[in-house]
Amino acid sequence: MRRNESHIAFVGLGNMGARMAKNLIKHGKKVNVYDINPSAVTALEQAKPCNSPAEAASGASLVFTMLPNGEIVKEAILGDNGIFKEISKNALLVDCSTVEPRVAQELHSISKKNYIRFLDAPVSGGIVGAEAATLTFMVGGDKDSVNEITPVLLHMGSTVHYCGNVGNGQIAKICNNLVLVEIVTSTTGIYSTSISHCLEVGEMLLTDELSSFEVEGCGEKLRKVVMLLQGVAVCFKRF
Repeated sequence: MRRNESHIAFVGLGNMGARMAKNLIKHGKKVNVYDINPSAVTALEQAKPCNSPAEAASGASLVFTMLPNGEIVKEAILGDNGIFKEISKNALLVDCSTVEPRVAQELHSISKKNYIRFLDAPVSGGIVGAEAATLTFMVGGDKDSVNEITPVLLHMGSTVHYCGNVGNGQIAKICNNLVLVEIVTSTTGIYSTSISHCLEVGEMLLTDELSSFEVEGCGEKLRKVVMLLQGVAVCFKRF
């Protein structure tokens, strides 16, 4: 049976989340919303205001979170008034925040034990993309679940990249950020690197392979990105 996609919860109404939730409403979705800032909740006049993440998740078949960091995400999901207190079994929980890959994996593991389907789906495109519904989603998790929610994601964005296992969405976002940094700081010209190639390198963030990755033959620009990845890999040990 196809799930009812019209009942959605959205937790986190900052500069990005508020615009993303607004675009869902524009497409006729019934959206329960929660934010620690009450004025952000009341600003979305057509949404249903809620007093906690748990209340927002109650009865929703699809729950989005868009929050500043991993600790806040975990509190919103696992806390005393968190999403897990009320979310339905087999519901989809989609975290669009930018967090460490191991946080996404931890939340996936806990969700699976509670019969909840978890996806990590960080975005690129910034406030302009959130406003215009042209965000790019980089999604990790069960492919069937990703296919299921892709039409909903496309109410908020223009592109959905399936990145593989949970955590890979965050890896793709890290690679994307590092590539952008290299573009901005480059003195020899702009270049492009595909997300699939970034993932080939970035997946190593969760393994012991990155430290020995052969950078010769990558091209000067990609080699710099790999070296940047090698520098931060110690922060993302295998979960």
